[in-house]
Amino acid sequence: MADIIPIDGKAGKKANKPEPDLTNKQRGFADDVGINMMTLADAYRENYSVLQMTDKSIHECASRLFANVKVKARIDALREAKTNRALVDGATIRDELLQKLLEKAGMIEGTAAETDATQLTAMQMIGKFSSVAAFTDRSEVLTADVTPEDLQAELEQALEQAIGKV
Repeated sequence: MADIIPIDGKAGKKANKPEPDLTNKQRGFADDVGINMMTLADAYRENYSVLQMTDKSIHECASRLFANVKVKARIDALREAKTNRALVDGATIRDELLQKLLEKAGMIEGTAAETDATQLTAMQMIGKFSSVAAFTDRSEVLTADVTPEDLQAELEQALEQAIGKV
């Protein structure tokens, strides 16, 4: 069974206190589905005695348990908290990494690069960030409404300038 985690994302305010309306087995089921991403049947097998049950019975009981409003609410809250942590963690890591690289490159006021090589490496890594994308190849496509006759005249003129009379 997984550890109990805060469902509101706020640590410290009795967020880790288990819901009194859920049994330990229900909480374990919800945690396994919401945190460990187990299937309903596997989470049911993990938390309930299923020795005398058929697979069909396990699936039915797991579905009924999942339909329980309180269990479903915990699963939804756990999944949302997990998604929010993943988004925050990724963004936080990118921001901190960029900040460190900017410092190493000497691009923040009051900082200086240790060596030219450090500065160059940090600047190259900054350029590779997707938000900067300094080294991404870009192509520009210009379109204009040109008639075939105008295009032919333009091509003939360019050829005449390049190789002489056409």
